[in-house]
Amino acid sequence: MSTLLIEVPSIASLNLPGDRENVMRWSDPDTWPNGYVPEFGEDVIIESHMNVVLDIDTPALGNLYIDGVLQFSKSRENSLLEASSIYVRNGALIAGSKSASHMNKIEILLHSTVGPLMTEPSDIPI
Repeated sequence: MSTLLIEVPSIASLNLPGDRENVMRWSDPDTWPNGYVPEFGEDVIIESHMNVVLDIDTPALGNLYIDGVLQFSKSRENSLLEASSIYVRNGALIAGSKSASHMNKIEILLHSTVGPLMTEPSDIPI
């Protein structure tokens, strides 16, 4: 198993989009404009005003667009984020910081195609 270490300044010192005071949970239906947690194959947008903590494993999503902040929960032993593609546009995907390392397992799976016509995601060999 290999380890990827990405050094990031403390979150407070970054000029990030999103409301750092009002953190939302991925698992909370109130986080999402449509009133429900994103489901298999759906495209998801983390809007610029959003600061979302990934507190559950995602199903295999369609495209994930990050214009705000998506951060992995430090309280979970293992975290899984699945999508066809992940676009960090004007936002940030955060897994700890230089002053607060994320020591638990994070798995990001990208699939070639995910959508309503599929029953199983097709993994992209990397």
